[in-house]
Amino acid sequence: MKNKRYLALLLILLIVPAALASWGFALPECYGDSFMGELKHKVSRLDELEGRRIVIVGGSAAAFGVDSELLRAAFPDREIVNLGMYAALGTTVMLDLSERSVRAGDTVVIMPEISQQTMSDFFDPAVMWQGLDGVYGLISRLPVDKKLRLLGAFPEFAASKLRFALRGERPAGEGVYRCDVFNDYGDVATPLASRNTMPLLWDDTSPVKLSAELLDEKYVIRANEYALHTGADVVFCLAPVNELAVSGEIGELYNALCAALSFPVIGNARDSVMDAGWFFDTNYHLNSAGKAVFTDSLIGALKAHFGDPEPFAVPLPNMPEPQSAAWTEGDDSDSEYFDYADLGEAWAISGARDRETLTVPAYFDGKPVSAILEGSFSDCKTLREVTLQENIRSIASGAFDGAESLERIILKNEKPSSVRAGDGLLRGTRAKISVPESARGAYMTDYFWSVFSGRIE
Repeated sequence: MKNKRYLALLLILLIVPAALASWGFALPECYGDSFMGELKHKVSRLDELEGRRIVIVGGSAAAFGVDSELLRAAFPDREIVNLGMYAALGTTVMLDLSERSVRAGDTVVIMPEISQQTMSDFFDPAVMWQGLDGVYGLISRLPVDKKLRLLGAFPEFAASKLRFALRGERPAGEGVYRCDVFNDYGDVATPLASRNTMPLLWDDTSPVKLSAELLDEKYVIRANEYALHTGADVVFCLAPVNELAVSGEIGELYNALCAALSFPVIGNARDSVMDAGWFFDTNYHLNSAGKAVFTDSLIGALKAHFGDPEPFAVPLPNMPEPQSAAWTEGDDSDSEYFDYADLGEAWAISGARDRETLTVPAYFDGKPVSAILEGSFSDCKTLREVTLQENIRSIASGAFDGAESLERIILKNEKPSSVRAGDGLLRGTRAKISVPESARGAYMTDYFWSVFSGRIE
C-alpha cells in the first residue's frame, strides 16, 4: 500500500507539469490585446526593417516620450524603431531581445527610466511571459539566468492561461494600456494622453531621488557589452522625468553615466527634467505635447552626435492645462493620508502594534482615508494580514518596510486602474496581494499592477 501511494505521488509529480506545459503552450495566446501584446510587434519590426535605423531601447518612458514621425522627418535617411516597452520587464531584457538584430550602421539610443529598477539588471519573468505568449521563439534570445527564472514562473503563467480559457476571457487592459494604442513605429499614440491627469500633478507613490547610486554596476556591464557586441553606434540618453517628483541633482547621475559607460551620453541632462505640465499619468509618461518637446531635444542631441549642422525646426505646442484646473500647489484635497503611528493611538486600539490583522478604516475623523504613506507599517513586526478599503487611491513604495511577518494585503477595489501602488509595495516582504476573484485578470494585466502579477491571488 505504501508503495502504491509513492507511485501515485510520482505520477502526480510527472503529470501536473506536463499538463501545465500543455496548457501554457498549446492554448491560443490570450495576452495579445494587452499592453504587453505589443512586444512581439516591436521585435518583429526591428528584425525585418532594412536600411540604417535609429533604435530607441528602454521602458515605457521611451514609448510615451518619443515621436518617431518627427525623428523620421529630421533624419529621412534613417528608419525609426521605438523599442521602448515596460519598466516592469526590466530594461536589460530589451537589450537581450534586440542584440542579434542590431547591426553596424544603426544608432541605438539606450533610454531607460531614471530609477533604480530600470538602471539595474532587474527582470520580471511573470510579466515577460505575457509578452512571450504565442511567440516562444524569443526565449532563445535571453541569457541562461533569465531562462531559468522564466521556467520558475511558468506554472503560474500556464494556470492563468487556463483560467482565462475556461472563462472565455481575453484580457485587454484599460485606457491607454492596450496593444492598439501603439502606432507602426512602436510609439504610444493616442488622444487619451493629452494632458496631466495626476491629482497632484505628480505620482507621489514613486518619488525620484537623483544620485549616482541609481546606476547599478551590472547594468553598466551589460550596456557596455551590448555596445561592443552589436558593433552599432550606441548612445545613452536620459529619459524624461517629472520635476515635481525629483529630489537631488541630475548632474550627479549624468557624471556617473559618463564615467561608467564606454559609449557617449548625449543631450543636456537638464532637458530630461521637465515641467509637470508636460506629463500624463506617471512621473515618466509624457503627454502628447510633452512628447513633441522632448523629441525636439532628442533630435538636437542626435544631430550634435552625428555632427549634422542642418537645423530642424519642431513646431512646439503650448503646455496643456491639467485635467484638474482647480489644482493648486500644496493642495492635498480633503482626504486623509494613513500613517499607522499617528492614527493607531487615535483609534485607541489596545496593543495596536502587536496585532496580526488590521483593516485600515475607510474614514478617519469624518474624512476618507485615500493614501497609505511610506513607512506606515514599518513598526508592525507581527502584522500578518492588512485589508485596504475601496477608497484607497495610492499606496507608497515602502509602506510595509519592516513588516517582516506580512503574508497578505487584501484589496477590496475591483477596479485596479483606480488604485496606484509604488514599485516597492512588497519590498522586504513575502506577502501576496489578494484581490476580488472577478477582478484578478484585470489586476494581472493592468499596467501598474502587472509588475506584481506573480504574487496576485
